Amino acid sequence: MLISHSLKKISAQCGLTIRNCLKIIGLLLILPWGVCVAKSVNHGFEFGLANENSGLEILDYQYGVYRGMPTQPDADAYASGKIPQSAIVYGNFPVGEFLFVKWKSKSNNEIYSRLIDLRRSLPSDMDDKHIYFYIKDAEIFVYVVTYKPHGDNVEDCSAPVFRKFVCSVIYPLH
Repeated sequence: MLISHSLKKISAQCGLTIRNCLKIIGLLLILPWGVCVAKSVNHGFEFGLANENSGLEILDYQYGVYRGMPTQPDADAYASGKIPQSAIVYGNFPVGEFLFVKWKSKSNNEIYSRLIDLRRSLPSDMDDKHIYFYIKDAEIFVYVVTYKPHGDNVEDCSAPVFRKFVCSVIYPLH
């Protein structure tokens, strides 16, 4: 009853219908969630470092849906069939919700692909961290790497090029 009375009072003062008042209130309640989802942070996306994927060919990849950074091959790469075999992307852009990778093994010509949901796997603070994937045969490994050396009593990172850095495997989870 109190809410109904308040809505009538607000709508009369603003010259809006109760329905439009409810729409505006709903928008104001939802708006902060949209801002959180689209929040940009300084972070990176990398793969194919030090020619580590020499036994395979990357056919396609995509980290998130942001179009402002090269987190997927561009139209020219698709048109020419020359998909980049490595990438190092760093900047202020939204954290991706997924990683898609498609590759072909050069030893058996098998084609593999994975669509990995990152939403529950990534740390809440991705600032200055990097998403990195490494492929070995038919399996893909996804890491969150911090470019800080780990301490002496810490196990080496299992990502070949980041052995001495702080990292965690986020896919596959065992």
